[in-house]
Amino acid sequence: MIVSKVIGKLALWVLFLSVVTLVGGMSYQFICTKIDIHCYPPLGQLVDIGGYKMHIYHTGNEGPTVVLDAGMGGNCLEWSLIQPEIAKFGSVCSYDRAGNGWSDESPYPRTSMQIVEELHDLLTRAQIPGPYVLVGHSFGGVNVRLYASRYPDEVAGMVLVDASHEDQLQRLSPRKKSLFEKIIFHRNLARFLAFTGIVRIFNHLSRDHELFPGCIPKMYSALQSTPKFVGAVFEEMSLFEKSLKQLKDSQHRLGEKPLVVITAGRAFLKCPFDQEYSDIWEEQRQKEWNALQEDLATQSSDSKHVIAENSDHIITQNAPRLVVDMIEEMVARLREDPLSL
Repeated sequence: MIVSKVIGKLALWVLFLSVVTLVGGMSYQFICTKIDIHCYPPLGQLVDIGGYKMHIYHTGNEGPTVVLDAGMGGNCLEWSLIQPEIAKFGSVCSYDRAGNGWSDESPYPRTSMQIVEELHDLLTRAQIPGPYVLVGHSFGGVNVRLYASRYPDEVAGMVLVDASHEDQLQRLSPRKKSLFEKIIFHRNLARFLAFTGIVRIFNHLSRDHELFPGCIPKMYSALQSTPKFVGAVFEEMSLFEKSLKQLKDSQHRLGEKPLVVITAGRAFLKCPFDQEYSDIWEEQRQKEWNALQEDLATQSSDSKHVIAENSDHIITQNAPRLVVDMIEEMVARLREDPLSL
């Protein structure tokens, strides 16, 4: 009898402490989010694209305009070492996909086709004239290629930065079905952890963005600590296979438009959700990933393929000068040929 009472009291205390911890974490997340909104206002403008607003950051002035699309989980700040340099010689825009950075959540699925339509609406309503030089890193490469398929007359050239390829899951991930099932589970768990402030704590401890100057690492961390960001990025991941199929079905090539493919010289990042998947990815990366990158370079008859020798997949942080140089070279070529614009 005494033992059962003790166990009962312990259970109540555990329940009480759990509730207190949960409420405390949610309060911490709520207060910090309000502080972040005050301390880190949008760099650019918020544009209504039909019931929700998206953030676009436009700098520089001389066309053609360079449009930057970050990899999965990245936002406009991912280009902080690149955009200021491009603005010195041209017009450049970075933006936040819906649910990411300063952009509102979207009621529509996070597939590449939907992202392309949102980007098109954003550029149109923000009155950013084309044609554009589209630059896509990783998943952003899928988006810009699909954009060129949907709106070919708006694209003057393209730079792909260690971009994803439509065949990469078949070539690199034979266990993709179980992987995406795990991503869906982790998405729900991650949303809960974001609401309780745990994601924010881990982001503050992370050193992922330490190469950026000034307060940008703290700003980046704040933007990646919200439930809306977690929901958006995990949905992009869970729909990644569908996005690749959309790109493959488009069967679009750039023709004679200039294309630069920049490939990482060091091993690809591991996948955090599946150890076996990670091992396969790492083992095949040098052969399979490079072959896919070489195939990307065949998408135009006027292409150039360069290797970022000392960089891994995050070329935007590890070799920003190379990216800037390739973009500047392309912009200069396009200006010399007015018929291309």
